[in-house]
Order: sequence, then structure tokens, then C-alpha cells
Amino acid sequence: MADRFYAPTASRTGVRVHLPDSEAAHLTHVLRPKAGATIQIFDGKAHEFIGAIITTDRTDAVVETLEPFDPVPQPRVTITLAPAILKRRKFDSIVRDAVMLGVSALQPLVRATLMSLRWRPG
Repeated sequence: MADRFYAPTASRTGVRVHLPDSEAAHLTHVLRPKAGATIQIFDGKAHEFIGAIITTDRTDAVVETLEPFDPVPQPRVTITLAPAILKRRKFDSIVRDAVMLGVSALQPLVRATLMSLRWRPG
């Protein structure tokens, strides 16, 4: 799977777009690709493209849109995850991982909810 980046100005093929600062920083500081490498870019409005990296520097990345492709369809089944509330940044990790796995909704469980869900022999 190719690396995928948000580029709000990518709306057609054959244009050069500058990635937003956070996307450019991830591309240049984490992945460190060379010019000519291909990535996937999307504009958040159902347009996705294969793009070639033209230039990168410490604060900017320029990508040329080469060809469009169809985005991955949304799953037919919706998944709701009900995790317990965790301390510190552990819950952030759960949210991030759930989104990456395709979870549709999160319903955090708090103590009152847990108490009402306990089974009591009748």
C-alpha cells in the first residue's frame, strides 16, 4: 500500500500541489523519499490521485498529480467499538487505531455504564 497524503488543492491531473505543512513534515522527516517517488494524494472531496514527488525540503513538498484512481469503498458493515476510558494518551491510541481499522463509531464506557451492563442472576 502506498503512502497517502492530504492535499486540499489536488482536484485534477497534471497540476503541481504543495502539501500542507503537517503532511510535508511527515513526508520529508519520517519517510524521506527521493524526487520521483510516487505517493497517493487526496483532496478530501472524493478525488484521489497517484502523485510524483517533484521536490522536498525541510518545510515544503511539491507533488505532481499523475493519474486519478477510485478510492477504496466504504465498508458495508458498520462497526461500533465500546472501549473503557483509559488514562493519559492510551485512549488516543485506541481512537487512532480504531479509525485506521475502519470503526464507524466509538461509544466510550464509563463506570455508570459498566455497572448497568453487569449481569445479575435473577
